[in-house]
Amino acid sequence: STDHYKRGFVTYISQFLSEELLIGTGRTCFETLRSCAYTTLSDIIVNVRNDLNHEQLANAVHLCSKNLHDRAMPLATQYLSAKVLYAILECIHRQNGRYLLIKIFNTFVNKLQFLKE
Repeated sequence: STDHYKRGFVTYISQFLSEELLIGTGRTCFETLRSCAYTTLSDIIVNVRNDLNHEQLANAVHLCSKNLHDRAMPLATQYLSAKVLYAILECIHRQNGRYLLIKIFNTFVNKLQFLKE
């Protein structure tokens, strides 16, 4: 079963959510790897979301919220960030993460306001 392999990533999610570790600090890395790295990370988070702890979910919310508002980020990557936020809502609700739910709501409202302009 692939569940065993998916759960192997949970241990490293906190490290993956570090932008410096995931992408690197060089400008070339930032420009060329960023979109691909976030696409891969989004897939991993969605697949292991039920095994993430509150801190990991909070870091995912922070990173996805930031990416959703980043104008330099390709639209497809912004869409994936929104998809991750939507996918982890239930997990956050189960952990009584009211603050994180409000943050996700505000992120979507702010994005819609931006699109309206």
